[in-house]
Amino acid sequence: MKNQNNSAADAAYKQYFKTKQIAKIMEEDNNSKLIIFPSVETKGEKDEWLKIGGNSALFYKYLIAPRLGKKPPTIRPDTDLKHRFKDGIISVHWKNTFLNNLSKIGLPPPPRQKWVASR
Repeated sequence: MKNQNNSAADAAYKQYFKTKQIAKIMEEDNNSKLIIFPSVETKGEKDEWLKIGGNSALFYKYLIAPRLGKKPPTIRPDTDLKHRFKDGIISVHWKNTFLNNLSKIGLPPPPRQKWVASR
């Protein structure tokens, strides 16, 4: 049973790093989009946490969060072992609440198939 848990965790981290690598590539030329990707699931909660890095983190911190009436989030050092965002990363809790808040200010999410977060 322990091996099954480890292999499931390994698979989750592989998927996370694969998705993060795609987000990093997309961020190289990003000057107008909010690129979001899911974090590794915790306690069986898929899509509980989202991550934002690169220019997207700056867009969120300085342009979007103030419009949401929230204090600017902290851009923290990216401590992952692979595919680090050199300028840091923002973690956002509760995906559905986050997306609903974006839609309230006129920023609906793109179709799911265009999300980096799609699985």
